Amino acid sequence: MISLKNLGLWFSRWNNYKDSEVLALIDKFREEGYPIDMFTVDTDWRSSSDGTGYTVNRSSFPNINKFFNDAHQKNVYITMNDHVHASTKSM
Repeated sequence: MISLKNLGLWFSRWNNYKDSEVLALIDKFREEGYPIDMFTVDTDWRSSSDGTGYTVNRSSFPNINKFFNDAHQKNVYITMNDHVHASTKSM
């Protein structure tokens, strides 16, 4: 049986969000009566310019652990989008 959160409202949009923008958007969903359960942060969470690697973009997410904790305090799960492909640096 899958978890109930997986059956809830998911939000995903290709946008270069900052942590504060994500948390504010979660609040806006709730204020407008949408029971958001999952928020997908698209690929700009990475620090690389070619969309590869797993180093966090500290300009947008200066404290990723605090961001996850703040989202979880709002009862929202965060997924980090990952479009796997070969880096132009590795070719």
